[in-house]
Amino acid sequence: MMKKFATILLVFLMVMALAALPLVAGCAEEVPTEQEEEEEEEEEEEEEEPYYQGKTITFIADSSAGGGTDISCRLWARYLPKYIPGNPSAIVQNMPAGGGIGANNYFATEATPDGLTLLVSHLDVLKAAPVQSGLDPALIHYDVTDLRAIASMDRGTNVVVIRPEAIPNLTDHTLPAVRIGETSGRRTNSAFAIWGKEFLDWNVRFVIGFEGTSEIGLALLRGEVDWFASTGVEELQLLIEGGAVALIQGGMQTEEGEWYARPDYADTPLHSPVIKEAIYASDVADPDLAWDAYLAWIAPGEIVEKWLSAPAGTPDQVVEILRDAFREMIKDQDFLADIHEIVSPIAAFKIGEVVEEGVRAIAAAPDEIYEYHRELLVKAGIPVED
Repeated sequence: MMKKFATILLVFLMVMALAALPLVAGCAEEVPTEQEEEEEEEEEEEEEEPYYQGKTITFIADSSAGGGTDISCRLWARYLPKYIPGNPSAIVQNMPAGGGIGANNYFATEATPDGLTLLVSHLDVLKAAPVQSGLDPALIHYDVTDLRAIASMDRGTNVVVIRPEAIPNLTDHTLPAVRIGETSGRRTNSAFAIWGKEFLDWNVRFVIGFEGTSEIGLALLRGEVDWFASTGVEELQLLIEGGAVALIQGGMQTEEGEWYARPDYADTPLHSPVIKEAIYASDVADPDLAWDAYLAWIAPGEIVEKWLSAPAGTPDQVVEILRDAFREMIKDQDFLADIHEIVSPIAAFKIGEVVEEGVRAIAAAPDEIYEYHRELLVKAGIPVED
């Protein structure tokens, strides 16, 4: 009996051993070769490679070279890639057509939403709603509320410089009108002259058609226009060194609504409080509307004066990479030194959804505000479409 049991056990073990052979052989075949291991490691490295590794970002400035938007764009293009994982290279492309409308049209209809094309735009483009600007609706192919905002920069209030010999002309209608160079008459600082003409009886005339602020500045130095407005430190200083003088500034507001001057032009008169007083002292039918319309034109710059965006449809993870990089960039002391020296000593930044909220708020301004803007554009002699 024991012998029979031993025989059965031996046979069983032999069968099990034979059955295990293919499994062992199979395991042996699955052991990766050295080449396979190297290929697997390369695949893992590729998976871990940063999205922007080896890529180039095109920064589009919707203005001509040398203006405030262009300068902001070039500074961001210089510093931002340093803080993007993968350290992409960067190039800048200027598209000044239509005061920025051409660039925004291109961005909305042609740019691929992959984070490799970014737009640096300005507040004035947000006011390109047809009813406000008097533009033909067929010219506008973009919706700013669709864009993925990365960040924005507020440079502080605009300062107006003027050729000193033109100052008497501002209030004396027997003299030639003060010539105000403009791209379209719809820039943020255009409000100073438009409301000044309406409520302070200023003697001004708009010269429309300049490609950008740098061209307007050169025209002032050549004596072709009399008035120039900007927030840019270098732009203003260059013109003052060329003989212009600071005339007014828009002013900034505290949370309590008090107006105050920018520190580098502390002695330059504030214009906005003067406009408010003139509005409420006038016989205008609805002074609240006139004042609200003025604020709607100039005040939103505190949120989105210069802003960086990606095309609609850009993936969330790419947008967050760019926003995180911007957060790190504004801690860079070299970057801040350049911003304060070249752009504005009081530049302030906002990042992400708060910018998108600001854009939506501007775009949602009541139609009566835009209609009032349109009326003043017509009175100022600035062409509008019916």
